[in-house]
Amino acid sequence: MIFPRCICSCGAFQDLGVSPKTFALMLSTCTECPESLLEDNVTNLSLIQDDRNIREVIDLLNLPDHSKRIQVVRPLAGGNDGKVLKVFLNSKPHALKLYHKGLNVQYVNLQRALLHHRDAAEAKRQPGYAAVYHAAVPIGWVDHNGVVGLLFRFIESRPPHERQHATAEDRDQAKAQMEFLHWMGFCHLDITSRNLILGRGGKCFLLDHDHCCEFGCAPLSDLPPESSESIKAGFTAEREDDLHLWKHLQTTFFSDLPAEQL
Repeated sequence: MIFPRCICSCGAFQDLGVSPKTFALMLSTCTECPESLLEDNVTNLSLIQDDRNIREVIDLLNLPDHSKRIQVVRPLAGGNDGKVLKVFLNSKPHALKLYHKGLNVQYVNLQRALLHHRDAAEAKRQPGYAAVYHAAVPIGWVDHNGVVGLLFRFIESRPPHERQHATAEDRDQAKAQMEFLHWMGFCHLDITSRNLILGRGGKCFLLDHDHCCEFGCAPLSDLPPESSESIKAGFTAEREDDLHLWKHLQTTFFSDLPAEQL
């Protein structure tokens, strides 16, 4: 399935470059298109994002249930796909991700690949190995008010006494994490300033791996507006699509640094 462009006969939704899931919902509201066109535009949402994928990740990683161990819950962030809560277990902060539309099937594939490479010596030699496993792999699950979410390590931002501006070392760390995903055969596809955090002790983390996609596969979930033209047009994901985002990042998150030496 490709990203629909100029498919709506009335012209209402031309050249949007949105995902099939979003387009299907938009097209279903159009009263000007022929009924046959609406019938031909089929999107099986349950095969793109679904709550069953959350359970598959839990079973795949044999994640423990921490529902009864939560002491405090605080809102942290939210968006169209879900929200993130800051929760405390044994007085230590963690991040709980709740998914309004379920998990992307490609995310399950990412977790399967991470599990496969976890103990491999070659994987451990990759500079971005430790940071990706720290940020991307859930450590448990929680039933919060009837909604099952995945529990992650909480990455605290740098305190005031540490440098607040990104350094060349921060950039190297972020790039190493992107390159480790490429080494496994995945694109991140959401490498934006919104998903980078300067952590304690001079660490920099690339977050939000929900949209990771295998090379050669088409991402069918909603993606950031900074995405490459090929991704917006529905082509399959390649390394160059992440590099497009990485180049854009040099004008935003890393704009104070000298030009990167390639």
